[in-house]
Amino acid sequence: MTDGRPTLIFNQALIETGKDDVECKVTVVPYKELKYEDLAIFFDIVTPLGLSAAYWKESIALAALAIVGAEHGLVIEFPQPNRRAQAEGTFTYDLDSEEYQSLASLLNRDVGEFFAFDLAPLAMVLHKEQGLLLKNAVDVQSAFPKENRYSITAILKAALGDDVKMYELQLARAFNDVTHDPESRTAALEPVKRAWLAHHLGSIDDAVMTYSDIKRINTFDMNDGLLEVIGKITIDSQRLDRKKPEKGNRDFEYRGYDSRNDERELSSNVFKSRFRMTEQVRVIVEDEKGSFATRGRVDAGYGRLATFNDDGPNTGNRKITSVIGIGRDPPTAAEMARDRSLLRLLQGLESPDNPWLQNIWFNRDADAISWPDEWFTNATKYPVLSPEVTEGLAQGAKQLNPSQQIAVNAMLSKNSRNVITIIQGPPGTGKTSVIAFFVQMAVALGKTGIWLVAQSNVAVKNIAEKLSKVHFHDYRLLVSEDFIAGWHEHLYSDINVNIIKSTEFSTSIQRIFVKQFPISTLVVDEASQIHVADYISVFYKYVSIRKACFIGDDKQLPPFGQEDTNPDALPSIFEFDHLRGHAYFLNTQYRMPPQIGELISEAVYDRCLNSNPHHCISNQIMACHFVDVASSEKRKDDSFMNEGERDIVLKIAKYLQDNELSYKIISPYDAQRNAIETKMKNSPEGLKWENTCFNVDSFQGNEEDYIIVSLVRSREIGFLKSLRRTNVMLTRFKKGMFVVSSKKFLSGTGRECLVGEIAAKVGSGAWLSVDDVGKGKFFGPRKELK
Repeated sequence: MTDGRPTLIFNQALIETGKDDVECKVTVVPYKELKYEDLAIFFDIVTPLGLSAAYWKESIALAALAIVGAEHGLVIEFPQPNRRAQAEGTFTYDLDSEEYQSLASLLNRDVGEFFAFDLAPLAMVLHKEQGLLLKNAVDVQSAFPKENRYSITAILKAALGDDVKMYELQLARAFNDVTHDPESRTAALEPVKRAWLAHHLGSIDDAVMTYSDIKRINTFDMNDGLLEVIGKITIDSQRLDRKKPEKGNRDFEYRGYDSRNDERELSSNVFKSRFRMTEQVRVIVEDEKGSFATRGRVDAGYGRLATFNDDGPNTGNRKITSVIGIGRDPPTAAEMARDRSLLRLLQGLESPDNPWLQNIWFNRDADAISWPDEWFTNATKYPVLSPEVTEGLAQGAKQLNPSQQIAVNAMLSKNSRNVITIIQGPPGTGKTSVIAFFVQMAVALGKTGIWLVAQSNVAVKNIAEKLSKVHFHDYRLLVSEDFIAGWHEHLYSDINVNIIKSTEFSTSIQRIFVKQFPISTLVVDEASQIHVADYISVFYKYVSIRKACFIGDDKQLPPFGQEDTNPDALPSIFEFDHLRGHAYFLNTQYRMPPQIGELISEAVYDRCLNSNPHHCISNQIMACHFVDVASSEKRKDDSFMNEGERDIVLKIAKYLQDNELSYKIISPYDAQRNAIETKMKNSPEGLKWENTCFNVDSFQGNEEDYIIVSLVRSREIGFLKSLRRTNVMLTRFKKGMFVVSSKKFLSGTGRECLVGEIAAKVGSGAWLSVDDVGKGKFFGPRKELK
């Protein structure tokens, strides 16, 4: 070690090892000052070295790398990358510098191994940001495939036995938050904790047997192109995970205290903020003497129900008034499958020659796309159809416009050019109709193994309902038990006979089912909302897939975490130019009145989107109204609300309900949605509040005769910066829309956003005053638009 470096003493307090732990001397050094002498001691250590990283909170870039042995540790601190590097994901490094050469030599040493938790993202961030490669590295969790790799306590019990004494609070602090806090005096020791534990597991007596069969990661020997692809996907996925909120308010009702079991019973009000499995929470309780905060655990039960158990002062039968979930949501099944596939690629357990991987991620030239010859040489001819079937399909085809027919033909095509078929469907263009007719045609032509999937349960339900509507019932609908139980049974009443709940479709049943009915065609609705990385596990798991159809609209909701300004970060399939060139465009919308459809076409779709000329709302009727409310927003938690707009929304809602007109309410901000719904619940006028108020993201794919929009903001543009989300918000109505906002705002700060543009084009005749609404003049002037 170089003299003069700051040195810290690390005494582990994570687990009981059964012996006196030797204190570890940890040296801290900035990367730019790193010398070979700082690393020299580690070259002589033949036992495994533990590795772990800490990341900058905002950029998710590498902030610190900990290298730990039994008695010595080193923490290398990396500077925060500049904004351009963060945005573009391009990093520069000097391969000839002493710091690079020294660290690269250690990471590529021939003797000894490296052990790390979650090795795949660590290996990829080292490569992507610093150009560093690893040799002989072991992913600790891979030795315990039956355990939840995201639970450190489960991994430690599997590695050390059920009797191991763990300090769970210390472990949770060390593993739940891997961000770097430069203001903390102990920031350098946080990655040391994880690295020491990895080193310890690799050094115990039976480690050789435990990890002998685990494939080592050697990025030193891997192809640069493969590393670039895996690195991009891995870092994007890590960035996505860090965008998940670290805490969340739970919307619930307190049901009372069960003294027999010493439990407090809760019931979720909103599916999005429901209680999930077991989660740590902070609650506020109150009685006649006052209130106080405490922590505890919520265990989710059936449907909406959950129970709370306290860890601090006994809450007894005091009323719980607030519950805040602590920590990010655990990874979804799709995210876990993606991570597993990326790790297996790095371990050499999956081949990079998978044709889907090659043609989506590697062959960025449309002309270079190729598929295995046997996919086409063994293709069967279509059967001869009976006159009755032919006539039925012909009648169905007549219901489609030419652009829809072309899209269906591409989905049915056996041509290699259409193995990947991308269809862009703007709002109201009949994407579900296209999918339904494709299914009818495909089944009639003898195709089997067709799977229709989507980002949301509601989107899949809409497809199922469309199939039933066209009298096609030979399908089964797989629905998440969490989504349906106690929440949404009413949505499936008409198609209940076709439902399979996820709890009835276990892994063993899946294997039998897929073996009996291999997937041949994958149809993905809402594909523009899905990270392309989420398909990796699908294409590796289901090698029988020969066709993939992606349907969506990259002018509507993006994948979670993607920003309008940088779609290449966290991209969907629509952001891959070599595939997008073959996209089919559904060019006629049937939902909105043409007067608004034409404005959306001009502002969003380069005037390529036509409108149904036979729409029931003609240009003689004003379809879009703006209500001028001079009220300011106020911050509520991490959101905004506007009480003045809320009250006007309720007046419009009452008018529509009294006149038996179907409507929904949309707002960009959850706080406003909650405020409107709460006010409706408590309304003495009996306003129907259930399934009435939505935020924008939860309403894509839905429509209603009348839509009331509350913009909330009056000073800054906020949400309206997002063209894609604003497009969704303004295109949900079939007959009429009321946009509640401020005329001053939309003609000033907000004039250049999509709502401001439409307000300017419909003109002053579309504006209503608060007084108009008070007098019941809800539909304003009825005159032809110029």
